[in-house]
Amino acid sequence: YVRLFALVHQHHAERLGKPRWGDQLGSVEHVAGPILRELPEAKMIHMVRDPRVLLVAEASSRRSPERLGWNTARWVASADVARTNQERFPEQYLVLRYEDLWFRPEEAMQRVCRFLEEPYSPEMAAGFSDGHRDHKDETAPVTGRSALGMALVERYATTQVVALGYPESMVRLPGRDRPMFHLVVQPRGLAGMTAWRIARGGRRRWEA
Repeated sequence: YVRLFALVHQHHAERLGKPRWGDQLGSVEHVAGPILRELPEAKMIHMVRDPRVLLVAEASSRRSPERLGWNTARWVASADVARTNQERFPEQYLVLRYEDLWFRPEEAMQRVCRFLEEPYSPEMAAGFSDGHRDHKDETAPVTGRSALGMALVERYATTQVVALGYPESMVRLPGRDRPMFHLVVQPRGLAGMTAWRIARGGRRRWEA
């Protein structure tokens, strides 16, 4: 099926007069092995984002710690497999940080072009450079309501966060919020993480 999938895209690209094709698929990193072994000419770019910003934006810690825990477990698994894939397929697999595109677009796009063996043009980074003016710095320390959710993510994703080059801690959890974290947010978050791991267990036979 890998070759058939590639053949369909290749023919579509040829009809459009394009030299290469690409596809954006969620969670495809978990099946990168079969794809890259079957298609040695293929290359895969895995974009990551600091989970403390990404996941807390998706699920408020006070309303849904379970959802935040579920997404944290999913992000940790994705970050782990990103590192493994890059080690196994160094010429075919690139891990790219979302933040680098916004705050260092020229450097990031030059890296992408070297990986794809394509010439770099300054226009490639222009859109990110223009958007940078309105894109706030997401690495600043966080306090307040979002800190509860970020503390949960940091508790269980610090190893992967640091391995990807993000700061180890962004959270300043006030003393008054610590009982809420330890008695409510953390246990419910752990329940969500456990649920994700159980659900994923049945799909692992497809990964290699």
